[in-house]
Amino acid sequence: MDPAQYLALRVPPSALGMSEGEHAGLVDALLDEAATLSESETAQRWWALGELHHLEYLRLRHELSAGSGAEGSFSRSEISARMAAAKDDRDTARAEFTRLTTPTPQPSKATRGSGSVGIVFEG
Repeated sequence: MDPAQYLALRVPPSALGMSEGEHAGLVDALLDEAATLSESETAQRWWALGELHHLEYLRLRHELSAGSGAEGSFSRSEISARMAAAKDDRDTARAEFTRLTTPTPQPSKATRGSGSVGIVFEG
């Protein structure tokens, strides 16, 4: 499955109040932006997913402040629960992107002292 299809399944157009064409354009733009942040396709996918969940969260927050759900069919508690889930999904995606793009410190030298080895990280 290509990244655009994956993202469309995870955060569908309806979650953002968009048409399929608008959503496809947004996903393409997010993937283009993600390509400037990392060479890893996996990291790009996580970054774009985080942005989509953030937009979903913002849309739900707007619905909550406006006092109505999509087509007026959701209660305030349902919108709040969906908002919390979108925020959690956003934070998870952002954390995964950070994990994938943050270099792991490599030990630069080992020292011996009192029978144990200490590892010193530089950088």
